This record gives sequence, structure tokens and C-alpha cells, in this order.
Amino acid sequence: MSYEYSSEQAQLDFPNPYRVENILWAVRATILLVCALALIFLARKHLAQQALGSFIVPVALGVGMMVLAAWNFVRIGQQLRVFFGRGQPAGLAPELDADKLGLPDGAKTLMQTVRQGALEFAIPSGALNGVLYSLVKDLITAPAYIQNVLQNRFANLASYAFLLLIMLVAMVFVWGSPIQSWVGGFFLALVVFMAVKPVSGSDVQAKVSFNLKQIVGLTLAAILGPVALGFLSGMLPDLEWASFGTQALIILVALAAIEGVFFVAVQRHIDPPPPVSKVDTQDNFSFNADPNLLMQELDREMQRSWTHRIPNRRYARVLPNINLGSRAGNFKGQILEETQPMAPSAFTRMDFAVARAYPRFFWLMVIDLMGVVLTLAGALALVTFAVRFDPMADWRPVLGFASLGLSLVAVGGYAFRSAHTLWGRFDFESTLTWVEMEGSYIRSKVDIGNRLQDRVFTEREVVNVENMTFRVWVMQLRSVVFGHQSHGSVTPRIITGMLSQPKEAEYLKNLVRQFAGEQSIVIAPTANEDARRMSAIGALNQLGGTAAPAALASGIVAETLLQAAAPQAEPLVAEHVAPPSTPNEVVCRACETVNDSDNAFCESCGSPIPAT
Repeated sequence: MSYEYSSEQAQLDFPNPYRVENILWAVRATILLVCALALIFLARKHLAQQALGSFIVPVALGVGMMVLAAWNFVRIGQQLRVFFGRGQPAGLAPELDADKLGLPDGAKTLMQTVRQGALEFAIPSGALNGVLYSLVKDLITAPAYIQNVLQNRFANLASYAFLLLIMLVAMVFVWGSPIQSWVGGFFLALVVFMAVKPVSGSDVQAKVSFNLKQIVGLTLAAILGPVALGFLSGMLPDLEWASFGTQALIILVALAAIEGVFFVAVQRHIDPPPPVSKVDTQDNFSFNADPNLLMQELDREMQRSWTHRIPNRRYARVLPNINLGSRAGNFKGQILEETQPMAPSAFTRMDFAVARAYPRFFWLMVIDLMGVVLTLAGALALVTFAVRFDPMADWRPVLGFASLGLSLVAVGGYAFRSAHTLWGRFDFESTLTWVEMEGSYIRSKVDIGNRLQDRVFTEREVVNVENMTFRVWVMQLRSVVFGHQSHGSVTPRIITGMLSQPKEAEYLKNLVRQFAGEQSIVIAPTANEDARRMSAIGALNQLGGTAAPAALASGIVAETLLQAAAPQAEPLVAEHVAPPSTPNEVVCRACETVNDSDNAFCESCGSPIPAT
């Protein structure tokens, strides 16, 4: 389990890439633990003989192997479950909080990458890198982490090969002579000195290389050194019992083999040149509304496109600046957001079958297996030393088993750490959306309605935008991080591919264009309460238009308002006749105008009035 947000979102999980490595690392730790117990058990015979000096040596070796085994088990425990929680992996630029505005420099760099439609890569330098990039054609487009690792390991491989070559040349001149062991001791010391940095250093910066002066000096030492030692052979102690040359050769061959296989493994992590395409959708349109309304619609659409309801990464947000105190001006707004990066579903479980099927994992598994074999060989050499070690006899010939065993165990650990730099590769896919709007505005006042004839009219301050430029980029990104820690990945996330999504960009453009066209500049009542109050005002307007010069009777006004305010009131019909206010008046059935009882026709509409 390596990518989880909650127990309800199992689709967010992908297999732990360290699973195969954990199994092989457990085998190595078990070998070291068994070796430690065997060394301590074999030391008991020296304790029984009260030979404390000979007891301390195998016990010290056993304790060292036990500590190393415990450290390996701790590393396994740290990798049993690897999680990327909320906010991980890290964004491609500094992220803004939900309520913040701004355009950071990191967002500007990301915008420039999208605008140009090209990924930038570092230019290698140096003669050795020139050879490397000639051998691996696609290395120039690989992530910087891959390039750095391969450059360092290629330098190691070249250094070990060179040292192995000059060692063989030197040993040819002294083979079988009394100074053979001295020449072997010199190269063993040189190999150990060279191997200390990569074997005990960091995983990525484990680099060994020779400059031109060192190459010339070692070459002269390999050719002329044996001759000089020949003159001093009579004064040098006898080292015929030692096997320094054999140990140096074994360690050099093991290191060179690890670097050679690792060189192949890194190449399997180099993809073809990343696909990059850039198609921006651009349009211009006019509307009568505040441009900030468009930004609000964009925010709603961005939220609708959240991946598994996980908020987008917001890298830039600039709102259009509309100065209400100015008649005209310019504005510019931007939004840059990325959906939550998700892992592609290539396989559901990491096991040995998957590792054999994918070359990217197969060669890493081979390196770990080499580490297991070297660890086993080193453990056997240490046990042999403990069995044959006797301080009462000549113990010098068996000392080589101890030094060789420790060297092989260390080189085996180096093999595991080398493969670990690539086991922790995590690929992600996401969608990056960049919206940019730019234009000018004019503030004006709009009146709708005839002030002399209409009883209801409206006015409003309008922001008029003409031919606003609207650009949309929607890019599908592929990115990668290497390594994992409790607080996130070891390396920053690197873009490895960028493909344009013109259909999604066109949809977003049309959505905003349609929303802008639907904005109204007319203020009109829309709520139910507005309708009820407008009905009452209409009734009063109608009563106010009567020709009667006298004041309106309170009963008529009250009844009219009650009827207009009633929520379920039926509309007035011709059959309804308001009661006359006095016995000498009559109400017209057609228009409800009050007339004198002597009138034969209505003074307002001319309809006949029946006699009373």
C-alpha cells in the first residue's frame, strides 16, 4: 500500500515498489544474523580455554554483524508500507492557500514551460560525460536525477576498469617474485581507499573518478613501481603468507560487476524523448459584467473537475482589478491549477513475476541478488576465519578470510543501496489548467424604461468589456519522484511528459463564453416577495389613476391592498363589482370606475350603466 487517503478510497492505492527489495533485503539480514550467531558460538572455545585475547576478535566481528543485521531489518520495517498523503507528492511550484492570491516565481516558470511547450534539460560537461552521452542517446532527455546517478556510476565503472587494468599489468611483471604480495597490498589499499566513499557514502553522490594527473601517476606506478621494489626486496619483510592481490582482484571485480549491471538497469529507466505538445485555445468576446464573475464560474468548474474530490493544487490566482472609482481601465486575470497527481495503474501487485516481466525492475532484482550472493560469500569467509583462527599458532594466513569477508559484506550492502536509488521510483499523472484573460473595460450607466410614461423602470452601473482576450491551456502531465521519506519524496517532482488536451480547453472556453453571454444588465424583481409587493404597488397605481378628484375612500384602499397581498387571492374579474361608497353613486362593471347614478354611460370607458 503506497498511496492512500482514506479507507473508502481504495482506488487511490498502488503497489509498494519496495516489496521485492524488502524480501531480498530480509534474506541478507538473515544471513548476517546467522553469521553473527555462528561467530559468537565459535568464540566459546576460546573462552573455555581462557584465551580472552582470541575470544574478543570473533565476538567483536559477531557483534558487528548483528548490529548490521538489525539495521537492515529496521530499513525493511521503514519500507513495509509507504504512503503519499494529502499534499504529496510535492507540487510543481509553491502552492497558494485557498484564500490567497498571487503569482509566485515558481508559477511563472511553470507558465513559461507551458507557453513554450518545451522541457528544459541540463547540458552535460566533461570528457567522460561526452562518452556517456554518446553511448546512451536518450540520456539527455531523462530526468536530472537519472542523469546524475548514471554520470556518477559511469565514472565509478570507468575508474574500477582502469584500476583493474593497471593492476593486471603490474601483477604480470611481479608474478611469482618475492615482491608480489607487496604489489598486491598496494593495490588492495588503493581499492579500499577508493571503495570507502561509494560504499559508505550517500546513494546518489557515490562517485569515484581519476583526474589526468592521477591516471598518469598510477600508470607509471604500475609499470615502474615493481622495478623499484625489486631493488628493495632484500630489505622488505616477507609477505608470502598474504593474499592481498587476490583480495584486491575479487573486490575490484565485484565492484565493477555491480556498476556494470547498474549501468544497464539505469538505461531501462530512461524513456524515449518525452512527448511534448502545446496547443492553446484562444478567443475574444464582449460582455457587460464584472470579469470577476467569470473567475467565479471558473472556480466552480475547477471544483467540479477535482480528482476523487481532492482539491486542486493552486499555483497562481490573479483576479481582474476593476477600479470602481475609474471610468475606464485595463485588467488581467489568471488561474493556474493542477489536479491531484495520481499513480497510473500499470499493475496491482509488486512481486517477483512482475519484476521478471518488466526490464525496469528485472535488473534491479539482479543487483539485489548479487548483493545477497556477496553477503553470503562474506559471511562464509568470516565463519571460516572464526573456525581456523588460533592465536597460539600462526594466525596470519587466516587473517585474509576476515578482511575479505568484511569487504564482501560491505560490497554486498553497496549493491543493495545502488538498486534502492531506483526501486523508489514513483510516476504520476495529472492535468494542469492555465486560464488567462486580458482586456479593457468602460463603466457606464444604463436606464431601462420610460420615465414619463412607465410607472416601473430600472437603472444600473454597467462594466462594459469589449473584445476581451481569453486563452486556455489544458495539459496532461506525466511526472516522477524518486525515493520516499516520512515527509514526502527525496527528490522534487519532475515533469517527464506534457500533452495538450484541446477538447478540454475548447470546452472550458465555450463554458466561459456562454456564461459571459448570459449575464443580464437589467435589475428586475425575481423573488416571490418581490412579486407580492409589486402587485400591491400596481394596485395602488391603478387606483391613483382614477378621475375622481376627491380622496380615495379608506375602505377601497384597504380592500384593494388586502386582495393584492393575499397569497392565494383570485384575480379580479368583470363579475366582481365593488360596493358604492354612497347611495348616489354606481360602479361600472367593466372598469370599476365610480359614476353618478344618473349617468347612462361610464365616464371612463363608455360602457352602458344599467339603471338602478
